Amino acid sequence: MPTSSTGHTGILLQAGSTIAVTEVQITGGAICIQNSNQQVILKNIYFKSCTTAYAPVSGFDSVLQGCTFDTCGVGIDSTGSHGDVILLDSTATNSLNTIVFADSSSASDDRNNQIVIQNLKHDTSNSIAVTPDNQVVLSAQSTVDTWV
Repeated sequence: MPTSSTGHTGILLQAGSTIAVTEVQITGGAICIQNSNQQVILKNIYFKSCTTAYAPVSGFDSVLQGCTFDTCGVGIDSTGSHGDVILLDSTATNSLNTIVFADSSSASDDRNNQIVIQNLKHDTSNSIAVTPDNQVVLSAQSTVDTWV
C-alpha cells in the first residue's frame, strides 16, 4: 500500500470470534489491520510506514505479541473499541504514540477497557500511551517492563 495513503486498509477482520493473524509484514496504508472480531491474536506482525498499525473498532480482547511498529503514526488506536488490548514482547521504533486509548474509568456507559503492556522496547521521545486529546498516560521510556 502507499506509505502516504489516507484511505487504504491492509487487513480487515470482521464479524466473528477468535482469529489469529501471524507472521505478516504490512507496509503503508492508513490502517494496516482493522478488527471488529470478538477476540483476536496478532503474533509477529511487522507494521511499517503506516498511519495506524492496528485499529480495533469493536470486540472484547486483542492480544498483540512480538509485533514491531516501525515508522508508524500510531501503533494501536483503540479509541473506538470497548475491549481490552494486551501488548506483549513488542517494539516501537521511529514511531509516534504506541497506543491511543479512551480512558473508560469515568465513562457513563458500561465500557471498561483495559490496556496491558509488557516487555515493550521503545526508541523515541514520543509518549507511549495517550488519550484521544493527547493527555500523556505513559511517557516515553526505552523499556516498559509491565504497565496496566
